[in-house]
Amino acid sequence: MLHLAWTMALVPPRETPEDWLLYKGAGEVAKIITNELGSRVVLNAPVSKIDQDSSGLTVTYGGYKIISTKTAVVAIPPVLRLNIIVNPPLPPRFVQLMQRTSMPSKLKVLAVYPTDFWREEGYCAAGSGNLDVLELTADACPPDGTPDIIASFVSGNKIGSSSQLSYQEQEALMLKDLGTYWAPKASQPIELVTVRLPEGPWITGGYGITRSTGAWTAFGSTLQDDHGKVFWSGTEQATRWPGFFECAIEAGIVAAVKADSSIQSFV
Repeated sequence: MLHLAWTMALVPPRETPEDWLLYKGAGEVAKIITNELGSRVVLNAPVSKIDQDSSGLTVTYGGYKIISTKTAVVAIPPVLRLNIIVNPPLPPRFVQLMQRTSMPSKLKVLAVYPTDFWREEGYCAAGSGNLDVLELTADACPPDGTPDIIASFVSGNKIGSSSQLSYQEQEALMLKDLGTYWAPKASQPIELVTVRLPEGPWITGGYGITRSTGAWTAFGSTLQDDHGKVFWSGTEQATRWPGFFECAIEAGIVAAVKADSSIQSFV
């Protein structure tokens, strides 16, 4: 209940943060930044260790490569922070909080249609209900109108029960629910794309975070604690609308300002 209250305080539905879409999708932002940074972006090279002392940090990445730096910003899901060996070690209370901060179970489902039949019939494709697997639907057509897409989610316990089925059986339930929401034609998309977030090794679920009972009262005060010259970022670190795109940017700005101030202290 405390985590739910925290969520409602930071993520009030009345502010409707999902009113906006990005041209070409959010992934386009990463492509633009990568083009600007060029060879400074290194892929397929996860960080395995961060050593720090009074002179700065030594970061081990990509198996054996090492780079020296004054600060580091870590922007990954909280529970994955524990996959990095940090010296000196992270405080036990912070480790305990991270162990109790998991990513939710959620699948994102995108049904692609030849036409936006729901708009033609005067509907906006927003629906919710306690069906077999799909908890809600929403119009996900890009700003130019094509392709015509209805988005939906499978969440929580419904993933637990349906995960015992084959992918084909799961998709059959998804199509059945789409038909229940928006008439039989909705159960016949030209393509059904399922993004299985819990199966991603670098995200393990999402969006947003969950915390186990007692985590807030026992360890929650350590949430915003930096670790020397290691600064935490990512949308889950935001103090407003954590889990959403804009707040990933805001959390990044906060971490960058902290890191810059830390660098200045070396001068």
